[in-house]
Amino acid sequence: MGIRGFLGVGGGATGLQYGGVSEKTYVEELFSTSLYTGTGSAQTIDNGIDLSGEGGMTWIKARTQPSVKDHIWTDTVRGAGNALASNNNASNTPSANNLSAFNSNGFSVGTGADVNENTYLYTSWSFRKAPGFFDIVTYTGTGSAQNISHSLGSIPGCILVKKYDGNEDWLVYHRGMDSNSPEDYALKLNTSGARFDQAIFWNDTAPTDSIFTVGGGDGTNENNKNYVAYLFAHNDGDGKFGKSGNEDIIKCGSYIGNGSQDPGLAVNLGWEPQWWLVKRNEAGESWYILDSKRGWVSGVDTNDEYLSPDTNAAEASYSFGNPNSTGFDVRNSNAYQNYNNVSYTYIAIRAQEEE
Repeated sequence: MGIRGFLGVGGGATGLQYGGVSEKTYVEELFSTSLYTGTGSAQTIDNGIDLSGEGGMTWIKARTQPSVKDHIWTDTVRGAGNALASNNNASNTPSANNLSAFNSNGFSVGTGADVNENTYLYTSWSFRKAPGFFDIVTYTGTGSAQNISHSLGSIPGCILVKKYDGNEDWLVYHRGMDSNSPEDYALKLNTSGARFDQAIFWNDTAPTDSIFTVGGGDGTNENNKNYVAYLFAHNDGDGKFGKSGNEDIIKCGSYIGNGSQDPGLAVNLGWEPQWWLVKRNEAGESWYILDSKRGWVSGVDTNDEYLSPDTNAAEASYSFGNPNSTGFDVRNSNAYQNYNNVSYTYIAIRAQEEE
């Protein structure tokens, strides 16, 4: 049960159908950043997200220095105990010592060091399946181009694909990688490399509100191999969330850096974000994640705590800029987030509304 009396999304007759709202749905019922301290003993993390009933994915990373802990991704489709790491290309690692259970208000972790080492600090990001926000799909490769059905209910803004029964890089489709034909390009989540143009991954075919297409490349479609795809929506005035029932809560966008530290570059979302994933497109540069629970907050011009999905490094800090009531600003003139005349892609998730 969500904190505002939510009745479910996409799963039952009383739930929200994207394009036809029966109940109001708020961002805190679909997404949570939850911080916790490892104990070395099994523990449960309550974050208000109904993962067991509605389905979803939880991503866990140790923050503490020194740390060489993996980014642990576990989803309800493949099941608790089945882990992938975004910082490498390894196949699925089954272990009840990682995320051990999905619950109606969060998840449980075992004794694994990547998720629960005694005294270590951890962050977790949980994404609940819901039309217009997030979906998870598994499929078997054929070696030839094929269409994969999804239930996102809208055109995906970003798709992350990983082969989970063999070693293979994470492949990323993002609508912001090119202004004309983003489906011609791919990034890799587990590396800092630049975008590249290869038809073997997305078959140079744009996704739709019901399917995405994969080519014959091993990264997305090797014959008889199994894959998981994580799909993120892009709301652009068509969101069905919040108090009014027509608010956007997630954007998969792009911007061109201006190299300015002050005043920097303002990126308009139309709302204040709580979570931001950003990647430079044209040249090698890590992925970076910031969130409000770890200090990325409006009006605080200090170094921001960030993590990088492509490395197992602990949390570090740098001044990226700040969220604000209409979006976020980016500062400095470095390659991280604001190099002059360079393009960046991002995913941003809306902050909770005030009561």
